[in-house]
Amino acid sequence: MKLTHVRVTKYRCIEDSGLVAIEPEITALIGRNESGKTAFLEALRRLNPADGARFEVTADYPRPQLAAYRRRHERNPDTVIATRLELHDEDVREVERRFGKGILQNRVIEVRRDYKGQLQVEMPVAEHLVIQQVVAKRQDLDDEARLATEGVPTFRELATRMEAHAERSRGAAVLMQVARQLEGSPLQTRIWNETLAARLPRFVSFGEEDVMPGAIGLDRLSDPLARHEPGTATVLALLDLAGVEPADLHPDNQSYEELKARIEASALSVTDELVTYWSHDKDLEVAIDVAPAGPHDVGFEPGTPVLRVRVGHKKTRASLPLGERSRGFAWFFSFLVRLCQLGEYASPLVILLDEPGLSLHAGTQTDFLRFLEERLGPGHQVVYTTHSPFMLDVARLERARGVTMVPGRGTTIAADLSQIDADTLKPLRAALGAAFAETVLGSRPQGPTVVVSDAVDLLWLRFMSSECERRKRTGLDPRFQILPLGAGAALMPYALLNDAPGRKLVLLVDGALDAASRDKIVRFARSPLARSFRLVAVADFAQNNEGVPTLEDLVEIPTWLSLVTEAFKLSPPMSEDELGPTGAIIQRTVKGLEGSGETLDRLRVVETALKRAGTPLPPAMVDRFARLFEALNATLG
Repeated sequence: MKLTHVRVTKYRCIEDSGLVAIEPEITALIGRNESGKTAFLEALRRLNPADGARFEVTADYPRPQLAAYRRRHERNPDTVIATRLELHDEDVREVERRFGKGILQNRVIEVRRDYKGQLQVEMPVAEHLVIQQVVAKRQDLDDEARLATEGVPTFRELATRMEAHAERSRGAAVLMQVARQLEGSPLQTRIWNETLAARLPRFVSFGEEDVMPGAIGLDRLSDPLARHEPGTATVLALLDLAGVEPADLHPDNQSYEELKARIEASALSVTDELVTYWSHDKDLEVAIDVAPAGPHDVGFEPGTPVLRVRVGHKKTRASLPLGERSRGFAWFFSFLVRLCQLGEYASPLVILLDEPGLSLHAGTQTDFLRFLEERLGPGHQVVYTTHSPFMLDVARLERARGVTMVPGRGTTIAADLSQIDADTLKPLRAALGAAFAETVLGSRPQGPTVVVSDAVDLLWLRFMSSECERRKRTGLDPRFQILPLGAGAALMPYALLNDAPGRKLVLLVDGALDAASRDKIVRFARSPLARSFRLVAVADFAQNNEGVPTLEDLVEIPTWLSLVTEAFKLSPPMSEDELGPTGAIIQRTVKGLEGSGETLDRLRVVETALKRAGTPLPPAMVDRFARLFEALNATLG
């Protein structure tokens, strides 16, 4: 059977999580710290825990309501976790084999657990089919009683109808007794206990606290009270994976050769699994050793046997204790051990991961997400929490659930991400941004690029490049692509993301950049990070350097006034006297239009210029643009 929906109520910070849909393979919970993600996993784990965890009223019930709840706990315990599960084909076949074909009305069952640990199950049993089978077997029913059984939907109704015939029909009396025994939920209970209870998925969790220590005393591994401690349990999983009990490794219980053989068998088994999934280094090997603690081994009584886990490298022939490897590696190794042990279970699992891979590198987190997809998803369900954008698959947004803390309501969990606040969605937005950048950059030709402020600049460059070439002057090298990227805020991230050996990236610095942005970009251009980054300033080619010029300042004033007049249908035409006395041409034109009721639109002006393609242009204007193109082309070396 497969988990489809979960609802958690009255658990720690969760008053009512709402009905949360669970994906068939992988579900990701995203939310801010203290929003209730971990609490949700902890409650879910206790539905059918592999480690025997139980609800504790004092620790788990919402504290402000605890006193009132204690008074009714024994007689009326609250439900904590309510789930819906969908039966697989083999589940249905087993039920029908035992109780008859069509006994279940549909495949969805509901399973709940309350604070006393009691499990309640509801399933849509077709009682009328069972009634028909029972009635068909009664040969001692008279015709009148048999007629009364037709169309009876429930056992309760059958008992009521047979009561009228029980005195004169032995068969009716037996049916009445059977119906009263099965009235309510005894049939559901039998179906559950005899067929489905063993098929309920087991819930297991893994978190940072489950990372195994590099060294642990054998006596502790043999202590029943310590066996369920998180780190200790993972070491035991390591031994279980190799079929070794802690007592088997004790030096007093066997010869040296026997001990060495068992240890090496354990190590080889784990090494094979490790190199299969830790793709970064195939030369790693796991070594397990048992030796008495020395006088300088902190935390151990001298002379007591200690199990030590070391990870070595075949090429360097050196090894380190697991505890001295990177935290990310230790986490992955411990999780892999636990996972391989769980793989021995025949029943399905729901694996709950709290912030998995938090200490892994971003690239390794992406690999780990693929590992979940390929290794776990097909056979088990995974529910995990995360803050990392690298642990979210933007191609499967339907897997994400937003977890928020609502004042007065507690934790709520929703699949409709449009209703979730921006802070909660930051990891997802970061993942989307990274995916978008990768898609955009990956789809662009990886040739030289001129970065401009907006589409108006692109049109001016394309237009004037054609006009210069028409006049046998230098135009923009055709290898260049022109990329409008705003007023410079995205330039440095773009330059870093798009950097590659031999790649040319040129910024056309103009008046769209404020002074602070220009200074920041100039410093960036001089840094070692900007290996393929160059600057070309529009001001070096403008008619004058008043203000901060844009490409329009390369246009002759009479031509510019003519374009503005035509674009806005001004009457009378705009004159040079109407322009402001100083500054760049855009600022001067804005002032000149103040009395006309028009607002300057740069795009309308350049579109007007495009309509004049092939008409005469002032030689000085062509010369300015030709020199600009020469400077841009020179950056290609």
